[in-house]
Amino acid sequence: MSKIPTIMTSDEIIDTSFRKASKIKIEDRIHVFRLRKTSAARISSAANTIDTTMKGYVSSFPNFDAVPRFYFELSDLLIGVGKIKKSLGGLDWCRKTVKKIANKNSSQIKRSRNEKFIENKKKGGLWQDFISC
Repeated sequence: MSKIPTIMTSDEIIDTSFRKASKIKIEDRIHVFRLRKTSAARISSAANTIDTTMKGYVSSFPNFDAVPRFYFELSDLLIGVGKIKKSLGGLDWCRKTVKKIANKNSSQIKRSRNEKFIENKKKGGLWQDFISC
């Protein structure tokens, strides 16, 4: 049986991903291009960190069809296999949704020439989308 990793809370996952993303800086002489490239890179970094973390959680859980009957019954008795499967499915859905939100916002930022739009996406819009997932 594989070892299940320590599961971080949603706030810890978000804090970790945003902390890593905030360190990214892309150099460019033109301010708008620098802002655009840096924002897009930070979005990708945050989304990739969240995606990798959640994918690791989903893949580390054992397949309940393949575990010995004793462990299946024990898991079902203590937590409920259906509940575990539903939670893992929700986690996988959230992972995919974060990637969709990141791709959508990243492409909007890459196409934008408006600094205020980029700043607004960077400060409020994108992070609220991530948190609501």
